[in-house]
Amino acid sequence: MIRRKNQLLHSRTFKLLQEGDPADPYFLDEACFHVYLNRLLHGLKAFRVQLHTYVLMPCLVQLLASPYSRGGFAMIVETTAIDYGEYFINRFGYSCSLQRCKPALQMVPTGGQLLDCQKDIELAPVRAGLVDRPVEYRWSGYRTNAFGGHRNPIVMHREYRDYCFESRQPYQRYRDFVAATASADSFHPRTSGLQDRI
Repeated sequence: MIRRKNQLLHSRTFKLLQEGDPADPYFLDEACFHVYLNRLLHGLKAFRVQLHTYVLMPCLVQLLASPYSRGGFAMIVETTAIDYGEYFINRFGYSCSLQRCKPALQMVPTGGQLLDCQKDIELAPVRAGLVDRPVEYRWSGYRTNAFGGHRNPIVMHREYRDYCFESRQPYQRYRDFVAATASADSFHPRTSGLQDRI
């Protein structure tokens, strides 16, 4: 029964959003991005969470992931924020606003919306004017999804795999998918999904 419940939850995918105040950014330089990402990736295996994509921006964290338990997802976010917060205060002498920002967790419906959500996350730096193309942004999962290298640490979602690997050039298909819709509106899941705070 427990194993079946875990498998059922693992079949669900969630988008996590932490958006802060531009006047009080989470990440002040490249070292900050490195430290947060390393802490996050270190916890994936420990808390049994599959990460499909992510983006880190000065006052924004977005993750797309499939956890084996909702508690595991909450724990990885919490412990990453705590570890990063300790690094931040030791380095800069004041607390990071990331620890005070409660993340919003939203279940992403399957059946096409998931790829739109993944694309939306990876295009956030373009919409923010940080880069012209998603490949130019270092702190996201786009390069892995667009050029390969999965399981280090990005894991393909089954919908990504089913869509891209129908083609003999799966990564080119994904790049074309993102490029063709790069100017589309942001993804907003239907309100029928889970939408709350962890």
